[in-house]
Amino acid sequence: MQESSSDNMISMLTLKTITRGICNQARFKSTVSLKFFTKANCMLCTNANEILQQAISSPTVDQINLDLTKIDIMDPKNKEWFDKYCYDAPVLHIESPQDKVLKKHMHYFDKKQLVKDFQELESRNEST
Repeated sequence: MQESSSDNMISMLTLKTITRGICNQARFKSTVSLKFFTKANCMLCTNANEILQQAISSPTVDQINLDLTKIDIMDPKNKEWFDKYCYDAPVLHIESPQDKVLKKHMHYFDKKQLVKDFQELESRNEST
């Protein structure tokens, strides 16, 4: 029995979908988690946020799956982080599923260093 061209096309589409699904699952496992500890009325935090956004949108990291969470340390539910970082904000934790905090940036962020850290962590994730 000979496959029709439409059956063949459906098989090819199914294969592409499965392949994409596997690639997406692999990408998901190597997500780089960014936790940005900030507070209102903080000029350092505003500047750090701008630099962080520039680093995230840099073409050299567009293939890295970054998950950014902003944490307002002034929110009462974040008292633990307020106690830890009230004099150090802004703070950025760069983490991966395999490790605890790998990198920590405080006060002044440098775009080139952030990009370098994102790339370094992604390459570590790919080798594990």
